[in-house]
Amino acid sequence: MAEGKETDSMKTSYRVLRFLHGVRKASFEEIGSHLKKHIVFKKRSLSAILNRLKTLGLIDTQGPNRIAYWKLTDKGRIKLNQLEEENFCSGNLKNHRASLVTFDVPEKESPKRVWLRHLLIKTGFKQLQRSVWVSRRFLNKHFFKILKTRGILKYVHYFSLPMNKKIDAIFKK
Repeated sequence: MAEGKETDSMKTSYRVLRFLHGVRKASFEEIGSHLKKHIVFKKRSLSAILNRLKTLGLIDTQGPNRIAYWKLTDKGRIKLNQLEEENFCSGNLKNHRASLVTFDVPEKESPKRVWLRHLLIKTGFKQLQRSVWVSRRFLNKHFFKILKTRGILKYVHYFSLPMNKKIDAIFKK
């Protein structure tokens, strides 16, 4: 989903994974009802997507075919986290603004600090100081959900600042 053009099938696959993450398990009809609130699709298309996700090991079924329940696997949870990490920037800021992220993750949680730095680099943030990062992009709610899931949201601060010559110079380097 991160590279190239996102297809309707990919969007539907993501929505299925996201839905199953929230409900633990669901029937075909429950998944269909949820998706109908967001997108238009054919029953056959949903069946094909569920089977593809099952083949990839991202979801699994419980029970006989006619009354089976679909559930997210551990591999599916990992894939969902990867997709959300890849898509938490919502694009360029308007009105000549910059995003500033600062954090102070304790030493005992240093792997999480390294992970956060890697995530900021991956999304185009520039490092001003060790724990101070700036970008022309703004972060959407997925970024903050990921931080909360990882248990480091309380250590991270996010600001939107007016662009000035000093900040603009950082992006020209």
